[in-house]
Amino acid sequence: MALCAAAAATAASKRSRRGRPSPGLGVELIRAAGRRLGCGVINLVHVFNPQVVVIGGGVTNAGELLLEPMRETVSAGLMPVFEEDLAIVPPDLGADAGVYGAVALAPRRARAYPEIPDTAKLQDDRFGP
Repeated sequence: MALCAAAAATAASKRSRRGRPSPGLGVELIRAAGRRLGCGVINLVHVFNPQVVVIGGGVTNAGELLLEPMRETVSAGLMPVFEEDLAIVPPDLGADAGVYGAVALAPRRARAYPEIPDTAKLQDDRFGP
């Protein structure tokens, strides 16, 4: 954990002479988030020992600015036995992965709540019979 804390340390407290954030503050915050994400990946890999970790979602739009420090943190903090067969990859479905997941989950959720009436059988007086 101390390694993660050291790897995830950020320079976000850098200030210019006038107390304003430095121009690179946003970049450094994204890099710090990548290091913290790396700490989370380390913990998950040590507990579950997966062969593949998929990093997706809107946060990955930051690209290598986020992913490079994440990979560096994972490489520095992961036990070598876990690193041998581990692949960290983007999702195959790209940015639409959440949409596909919601569509796949919808029928299951609908069956879980049979008390919700079928909307095709509902009739609304405002729109006629």
